[in-house]
Amino acid sequence: MTFRFNRASTHAANQFAVWIEDENGALVKTLFVTDFTAARRGYRQREDSVASWIRAADPETMDNEALDAISGATPRSGILEYRWDLTDQSGERVSSGIYVVKLEGTLYWSSRILYSARIDTEREEIGDVLVTRSEPENPENEDMLEEFSVVFG
Repeated sequence: MTFRFNRASTHAANQFAVWIEDENGALVKTLFVTDFTAARRGYRQREDSVASWIRAADPETMDNEALDAISGATPRSGILEYRWDLTDQSGERVSSGIYVVKLEGTLYWSSRILYSARIDTEREEIGDVLVTRSEPENPENEDMLEEFSVVFG
């Protein structure tokens, strides 16, 4: 999957996570989450920081090594790409079926954006990208995450 990241200059922004869920909403694998939110456990200080990923991943149950393995520094602005190798968090290959790719970003305090797209790994089909914003009337950093797309290959 790819998307454009435009690093915001405001406080309480620039946090994002990319992960895969199964069709029932259970976490399959986290591909990336920003260091502040995960490894430094910033979600304890900022409850709104990628709250959907926090609910899905439950980082309180993860040790520091596990969080360090999926997190990294907030990248520079530009086109970012993350690849899913069709494995779960433990490295085991998942069965063919329906999964949901998600990208969530904290735009400004409680204002968040969530992109999601269903993928069928057996048919190699990708559904429409859905976009939801927690505060659609709040324009602060609305262009932080843009141009989300998912492709096979």
